Amino acid sequence: MSCSRLILIFCFCMTILSFSSISYGSDWKFFYQVRDYDPKENGSLNYYYDKDSIVKPLKGIIQVRFKTTLGKDDASDSLAGKDGSDEAEQYRGHIEINCKSKSYSLLEETKSDTGETEQEAPKSPPGKSFRRAPLGSAMGTLWSNLCEYYY
Repeated sequence: MSCSRLILIFCFCMTILSFSSISYGSDWKFFYQVRDYDPKENGSLNYYYDKDSIVKPLKGIIQVRFKTTLGKDDASDSLAGKDGSDEAEQYRGHIEINCKSKSYSLLEETKSDTGETEQEAPKSPPGKSFRRAPLGSAMGTLWSNLCEYYY
C-alpha cells in the first residue's frame, strides 16, 4: 500500500470516529451542588461539565461547556454517576478557565425559561473580562477539577 492511501484511510477512519462521538452526545460529569436551591420543591441546583468539550487552546487555558439542572435532593442517590439528563435544565455555558490566575471568563451562555425555550445570550466582547474563581464556589470547584487534573 502506498503512503498516500494509508493517509487517506487514516483520515477516513478519524472522520468516522469524530462523527460517531458526536452522535452519542455529551459526557456530562457532576461537579457541584447547591442544596435547597428551591426550598418549595426540596430541589438542588446541580452543576455538570461536558468532558468531551474540553479544549486546551493555550498552555494553562482550558475551555469547557457546563450546564446546571434543577433536581430533587436525595441523600440516597449517588451524584457521582449522574449526568443530569433526568433533571430540568436551567442553564448552559461555555467558559474559558485560566489555570494560572484561578479565574474564568464566560464565552457563551444559554438560559432555559419556564416555557422550555432557550434564549442565547450574546458572546462576551473581544478582550474578555476574567473573574476570580473562589475555591468554595461552583467555578472554583470546576477550576480545581480541571486545572489540577490537566496541568
